[in-house]
Amino acid sequence: MKKIIIAVLLTACTTSAFADHAVISFAGKKVTVEDTRNSLIKKLGKPQYGDKDYSQWTVNGLSIYANYTQYGLNSFSVSQLKPIPVTVNVDGKVITLGKDSIRSTASKIKSGCYDYTDGKQGSSYSYAVLSGAEGEYQVIFNITDDDFDLKTKVKRPINEVRISYDAICQ
Repeated sequence: MKKIIIAVLLTACTTSAFADHAVISFAGKKVTVEDTRNSLIKKLGKPQYGDKDYSQWTVNGLSIYANYTQYGLNSFSVSQLKPIPVTVNVDGKVITLGKDSIRSTASKIKSGCYDYTDGKQGSSYSYAVLSGAEGEYQVIFNITDDDFDLKTKVKRPINEVRISYDAICQ
């Protein structure tokens, strides 16, 4: 009986390591807001650019950026330069970059907010959701391209995800 209880406790403890946090997965690696500069370097290798405040990598067709505060990871983003599989697990809902659109993401997650930014070279449309045990950070799904038509942009596949303590929606 004791062995069964210990096995159940071990399973519960090991499987819930990411339970309260969104998880970005790519190339066999998993990243959460609990990662640090050192843990990211262990997972991704030495950054191509950076210092104690930020790190930037290009890994297998993905552009990866992280910035840090004195408390740890502040923001982490993955942008697809090529159609490389990237999944994001938010509260048990899995979103796949290059496959899911802003519209399908919003229907899966349901509670979030939208942000639209227009620029000279293109536009960016985002859907942000609160995540974490107390909603302390946001997971932001983004599509950036040279299309300014919001009706078509909402149907296009997401090409970037970011976890950040800097809120785009309140």
